[in-house]
This record gives sequence, C-alpha cells and structure tokens, in this order.
Amino acid sequence: MLALQPGLVILELGCNDMLNGLDPKLAESHLEEMIVELRSKGIRVLLAGMRAKPGMLGVADEQRFDALFPALAARYALPFYPYFLQDVLGNPELVLWGGVHPNSKGVRRIVDGVAPIVERMLDSGSLSG
Repeated sequence: MLALQPGLVILELGCNDMLNGLDPKLAESHLEEMIVELRSKGIRVLLAGMRAKPGMLGVADEQRFDALFPALAARYALPFYPYFLQDVLGNPELVLWGGVHPNSKGVRRIVDGVAPIVERMLDSGSLSG
C-alpha cells in the first residue's frame, strides 16, 4: 500500500482479531505500528473504530477492545470515526447473508458516514485533519 503513495488512509482493522479471541493489546499494538509508519511517511490517517461483539471476549476484554480505538485517536490526535459499521451491523437490509459484512447498500451507508471526515481532511491538508 505504501508503494501507492496515498495521501490519506482510512485505517480500520482489528475486528478479526477480536472475533478470533485475541488479546485486544495485540490489535492495539498493530494499529499503533501502522499509525506511526503511515505518519512517518507524511500520510494522513483517519482511524475508524470497531466494537467488540458481545460475548466474544469476556466483559473486561470487550471493554478494552472498545476503548482502544478512541485511545489511539486521542494519543495521536487523529480524526476519528467511532464505529465503522454504524447503522449497518444488525440491519438485515445492509448486510450479506452472514449478518456481519456490509452489502452494497451497507457500503454506501458507511461511505456516507465517513465521507464528511475524509472531505475535511482532504480540504485541510494537515496530518491531524
């Protein structure tokens, strides 16, 4: 991806780690490494958060997973979209047969939610949006 020399990256990862029961600190560490690397190359980062699926990790790890995205956004002063699947997950009209991944209408809803932040970042030209 770095070879493409993007000016802006929407970073939304870690949900599969949660679904596989991995320690949220691992997802946080990987996301942090990516943030540092992208910013060191002058690439603007929009961090998009995810939420733990209830019952997947246990209450303490669910809370840690849910908290890691806002904490990283604050630590690195990143523009932050709190929940990537906002208004999509749980809506059968917006997800594929498995109930998790968005269909084309769900993707449209995600784009509509994220677009204003991306537009502000592109207009500002700054690393922090």
